[in-house]
Amino acid sequence: MSTYKAKHLHIARSVLSIVLGGLCLLALSVLLGWGSQAADSPLGEPVGSQSVLTAPVIQANGAYTQYMPLIMRNYGALINGGFEQGLTGWETGQGPFQGRGSGLPVSAVALPPGHVALLGLTNGTNGSIPIGYGSLYQSFIVRERYLRFRYWVFSYDIAYDLGQYFDTFEISVNRSPQQISDAERNDQACTGAALNPQGLLAVPSDGLAFCGGRPGASGGMLWDTGGWRTMTLDLNAYRGQWITLYYAIWSREYEIPFIFDQAWHNTWAYVDDVHFTSSAATVGEASTDLPSPYVPAEARTARFPWNTEGLSPPR
Repeated sequence: MSTYKAKHLHIARSVLSIVLGGLCLLALSVLLGWGSQAADSPLGEPVGSQSVLTAPVIQANGAYTQYMPLIMRNYGALINGGFEQGLTGWETGQGPFQGRGSGLPVSAVALPPGHVALLGLTNGTNGSIPIGYGSLYQSFIVRERYLRFRYWVFSYDIAYDLGQYFDTFEISVNRSPQQISDAERNDQACTGAALNPQGLLAVPSDGLAFCGGRPGASGGMLWDTGGWRTMTLDLNAYRGQWITLYYAIWSREYEIPFIFDQAWHNTWAYVDDVHFTSSAATVGEASTDLPSPYVPAEARTARFPWNTEGLSPPR
């Protein structure tokens, strides 16, 4: 009898363990909201500018479970395109050029009546300008076909000469600055023919959109794009997809000893008013609503002299 009872007791305990385990899994699934999504709104699917998730509410008497919606507003949206909240929503990065240099800073600066993004330094002096790149980027869902923004490039340098790229402002989609090759820059006519575009531009698949910078072969005097330029990117190929949009500024040096954060000829760029639009037309998008002209006081008069050691610039 003791053996018989022991077997039945073992079976009873096993059944109880199975039942308790099932109850635990059921409770866990309720708490995590498994299977609790609204039938017309799958998890993470945008509903207009929102996404609907659900969370359980367990009644006090345990008789039933009711599911209440949680709203995630602006799921996957581009945010803070005007930089009025500083760099909130944006990421920044910096790195070397050909393994040398510390890269350039990126910041949000006051430009009354608002703020703009600044890539690079406005006060870099010859022989001590950082070498490398600085980048500003954000990931979001392409909700409209067109993305519009303004940019303004200032430079004492040149973008390209003698088969080499020097200082450039670049925009790319799904490719970070260090992934862009000179072959891609050549394909986008960054050698001069298509520098600093305005208007509508179709974005190539996973690559460089365009370059900005000083055309020609002579640097040393301050040059700029002549004010804010309005650019519209056609993102039709990316509709409904997550993308990462990159803005970057490059400071490149090739000559010894000007390689370890000892660059010549400063370059910097401003970005503002990044937003989606349903129209490719730029009517009503003139840059008169942004401050113009804007040149830092030190840049208005500074014409960087060669350093006191008598070294001549490398270009």
